[in-house]
Amino acid sequence: MSLPVNGDTAFVGKRKTDDKRVVLKASKGNLLQHLELSPASTYQSPSRAVGPNEVLLEGKLKGKIFYHKVSGLIELTSPEYP
Repeated sequence: MSLPVNGDTAFVGKRKTDDKRVVLKASKGNLLQHLELSPASTYQSPSRAVGPNEVLLEGKLKGKIFYHKVSGLIELTSPEYP
């Protein structure tokens, strides 16, 4: 699920390695979206090559499926799961 973020910046948490705040800022002409991620009901091998520190997102826009590879992942602390 994708939800719009009000404004052009969003605090997303603190890095697990050094407790620094992580803030995302949209570039001019872009918008931030909050993605609600959930695991697939069954595991599928990615349809495209994915490295060890990458995540492949699959979405649907106007009835068409699209893929977006995310790299440069940063693990955040979670108040719910310390």
